[in-house]
Amino acid sequence: MLTVVPPPSSVLPNREAAVATLAVPTPRHRITAAILRDLGPDDLRALQAVTGYPCISIFLPTAPDLLLGETEQARSAALVQQAIGRLEVEMSPEDAAAHVAPFDALIACVAGQRSGEALAFFVGPEGRAVYRVATPIDERVVIDPTFATRDLARVLYLNPPYRVLVLGNATARLYVGIGQRLREVRSSELPIDRRVTVAQQDRKGHRLEAERSTKERQMQGAFVRKVAVAVAAQVESAGLPLIVLAPAAVASVVKKEPLLEPVHVVSGSHERVPVARLVELARPGLDAYLGRERQRALERLDLAVRQRRSALGVHHVWTSAKRGDIDTLIVDEAFRYPAWTTFGGQSLVRAFTAEMPDVLDDAVDEIIEMVQRVDGSVIFVPAGTLGTDHIAAIRLRR
Repeated sequence: MLTVVPPPSSVLPNREAAVATLAVPTPRHRITAAILRDLGPDDLRALQAVTGYPCISIFLPTAPDLLLGETEQARSAALVQQAIGRLEVEMSPEDAAAHVAPFDALIACVAGQRSGEALAFFVGPEGRAVYRVATPIDERVVIDPTFATRDLARVLYLNPPYRVLVLGNATARLYVGIGQRLREVRSSELPIDRRVTVAQQDRKGHRLEAERSTKERQMQGAFVRKVAVAVAAQVESAGLPLIVLAPAAVASVVKKEPLLEPVHVVSGSHERVPVARLVELARPGLDAYLGRERQRALERLDLAVRQRRSALGVHHVWTSAKRGDIDTLIVDEAFRYPAWTTFGGQSLVRAFTAEMPDVLDDAVDEIIEMVQRVDGSVIFVPAGTLGTDHIAAIRLRR
């Protein structure tokens, strides 16, 4: 039986309580509950690093951009009651109530905030936190020795960091962001505006039309090359997928520029559109990029199967994850597997309900965390893609 470390039972009644953390002797990792904020990669890593029983995770679907109020607080409180009921199966009512007490501060701090597609609450022996999530998540309560992070890993996979380059005939702006959030990059190289120079040159109306066209093409090529060099100089965002928005004439030049290598090009004039519209325009290109990444992963899996470097099915993948030899994990996004662990955690036995004591709510969640702790890649694919295996791994060469 896992040892329960009870948190303090008192909860501060005001909003400042939301920034407090649990007092635990010499914790290895700590998460901090701030006011409601967007989930980021660093947040996921911090949550995955926390261990200790009970780690309680609660997910609440919400309408996007909703002003959170009493309705959402009441729904959250009802889920907390579910957590109490499950904990009371294995401990006294007083201990169960003490473990869920920090949820009061988290639920209080979301009032008046704007929602995403869901809220994710976490309370454990080493801290508490609440996040706004950009992709819908099923409503559920999870109680395990670690936080339930597979849905968060999927959210971040579907919303990777990316770049948007907005070009005009003589202007360039670069944006970097995640999901709905984009910020403009401002440096010594960017943004670029050469409209004055071009306008002065265009006043020379005595050139023949053919000469003008050739000159303009040369100028356009030189301009795009200058932009490409400026974008390449932004080393902190290098390697992120790049979506380019440009007028048709400029877009044709962009596609030939080897320094840019965009994953998607959108033709049209978008110099004056708001950031929210840039996100909408970039999304199809980002989805296409993810689709190609999934296809490449499946092709690599086929090769790994032929080379006997694969693990297929949850039991074989669990064993490989325990050994730390998974390079790429491929997961059916709808596949969950509640289970007991046996033989010192080396094997799994399927459980038909996640609510029994000592049952992992989702062994797939644990596998994802093990793979990401050793810097392995995790690819989520649509339901049914992997057939009856549901989960597969490409193993490292030894």
